[in-house]
Amino acid sequence: MTSVTRGGLPPIPLNEPQRLHFEVALASLETALSEVEAVAKGTVAMGSLTRFEHDLPPAFAEGAAPMISALRAEIAMLAADLDLAGSRRHASRVVRATLIAQLMRLDDGYAAKLRGYGTVQDGVAPRLDPAIDRLRSGVIQLIALLQRQDTGHA
Repeated sequence: MTSVTRGGLPPIPLNEPQRLHFEVALASLETALSEVEAVAKGTVAMGSLTRFEHDLPPAFAEGAAPMISALRAEIAMLAADLDLAGSRRHASRVVRATLIAQLMRLDDGYAAKLRGYGTVQDGVAPRLDPAIDRLRSGVIQLIALLQRQDTGHA
């Protein structure tokens, strides 16, 4: 942690919950800026169901770059002014949480759960539910792979 901030002033005093709020909020803004940058540059990963329509104004990517850099610099300065230590994100926790969230979304895709969206036609469950099972199985295998790595097993 620093003892002096920009302008030679002492850090802005915060209690621990306030400090945590800013660590999370500023980290979230950093992540959002990275996503905006990737979308603007056309470097964001896309799947078969995720496609970006390139409808940004032609000068957006070029004009956004210095603004994003300035925002990143301001984040760094505010973090120093608030004497934030920053937080380390464990990739394993992020991956695990992401995959578990996807399992919950997949669980909502079974034919019996679709009734909440309206009448489910006969014949849907025998075709849909096994596909959901296969997707869930693949996600569970990824989680298991992560857990094997966590415990040091190959």
